Amino acid sequence: MAAHRWNPLRPLREWDIEYDFSEIDSLKEQWLTTRAMVEGSNPDAYSGFMERLYRRWSIETGVIEGIYDLDMGITETLVERGISADFIERGGTNRDPAEVVRVIGDHRRAAEFVDDWIREGHPLTKLFITEMHSIICAGQDTFRAVDQFGRWFDATLNKGVFKTLPNNPTRPDGALYEYAPPEQVESEMDALVSFYNDAEARRYHPLLLAAWLHHAFSTIHPFQDGNGRVDRGLLTWRLVRREFLPVVISRDVRTEYIDALEGADKGHISDLVGLIVRLEKGTILQALGQPGDSDDSKVLGQVMDSIASRLRKRQQAALEQVKSVNAVALSLRGQASTYLEEKAREVDDSLAAVDAGVSSKVMVGGPDERTDHWYRRQILESNRDKYWVNFNENRYFARMTVEPASESRVPRLVFVVSLHHVGRQSTGQMAASAFAEIHYNPTDDPANTGGEDAPTLFKDCTLDPFTLTWRSDPEKLRSRFDKWLEESLVVALRYWAEFLEV
Repeated sequence: MAAHRWNPLRPLREWDIEYDFSEIDSLKEQWLTTRAMVEGSNPDAYSGFMERLYRRWSIETGVIEGIYDLDMGITETLVERGISADFIERGGTNRDPAEVVRVIGDHRRAAEFVDDWIREGHPLTKLFITEMHSIICAGQDTFRAVDQFGRWFDATLNKGVFKTLPNNPTRPDGALYEYAPPEQVESEMDALVSFYNDAEARRYHPLLLAAWLHHAFSTIHPFQDGNGRVDRGLLTWRLVRREFLPVVISRDVRTEYIDALEGADKGHISDLVGLIVRLEKGTILQALGQPGDSDDSKVLGQVMDSIASRLRKRQQAALEQVKSVNAVALSLRGQASTYLEEKAREVDDSLAAVDAGVSSKVMVGGPDERTDHWYRRQILESNRDKYWVNFNENRYFARMTVEPASESRVPRLVFVVSLHHVGRQSTGQMAASAFAEIHYNPTDDPANTGGEDAPTLFKDCTLDPFTLTWRSDPEKLRSRFDKWLEESLVVALRYWAEFLEV
């Protein structure tokens, strides 16, 4: 029984997927502009950020393969302070700390090799892929194999050499997951390079082609072991070569990642594209203004603050960008208000049918309402470690409040959508996030109706930040923003519903 049967590669065609890349393209353009501006003053401004990003990449690519386990606290220490066995406690990993550091070091050297290949302008070749495998698996001499009698043993790993034995994994239910057979690997790798070059010439979107390349390599699985790590190195090569940032496929998204690859096996590559886009967006938002206490972050903050000051005084163009993106945000605030008005009526009608009296209302806020200072703490909380929220520029919000009647035990719900500037300087880049607050007093006293003085429970409702720039056309954002609003509100209402059942 086979869970998946191998099929020869086929080329990428534009009708394979319809995906709206406008948001990530706009965000990338803003990132490149900001990076050039900052590095004009300090060429090393982003070196600390990039080093930490590659350390995380080097750690997580081994974790999701099960090569080693590593406690999250130790992971953060290694990312911030450097890869050293001194920072790894015995109880924080399932392997010898020195061995873990050696494996992570191999991964980091592979990332350096990828950067060198890009800097030297080399194309995609089989030599590039086999060399990357040799570096990633430099310290790995064996791999687990199964003989003809179903017995496990340690076989010699030939580094940089394509497989000579099948490497099809068996699922817990006994089903086989097929990759390319050894005799087909050379021809399939030739096809991979050829199809990639053809798609490159056709100018397919870089992230679509990145997803195709990543999945195509995974279907071949050309080496006896180490394929996943090489594949993620290949993804990094493709992204950085087209001036995107490397993405970290971490343990937190492992299940989604595997599901997306298996969906692509069935011809549905959109989930894999969406995952890569989402991870790329999050990385760019961090790069635009990552908060932190490291020396690199402080230096970067000082440089960006200095540039922001000069922009305010001397560059009218930058001020026009801020003005333009504020206009886009105002339009989206109006759209959010209209949407929430409609949903507020639905909430009132639904609860009236079960005699749970509530009264919902919607309001907007911002500098024009003299309320743009509201919810500063909540916005910081909902965007912690995602990106830098710039409170020096205008912020706009729309709020839906569900107020319980005096005799009702229904808790009070406050749902807020905030549109705010991103980054330590004024860039013309904004993001939208959402959160909910539940005011509820869990006692048997009917007088406790969850009013303003009741205990407040907080919930970040942003599955994925919604970004916009001064170049954005509000009309073209409408359908995507409506979908984002709906996803965020669903999170809030589900959270609220948990307390309706108490």
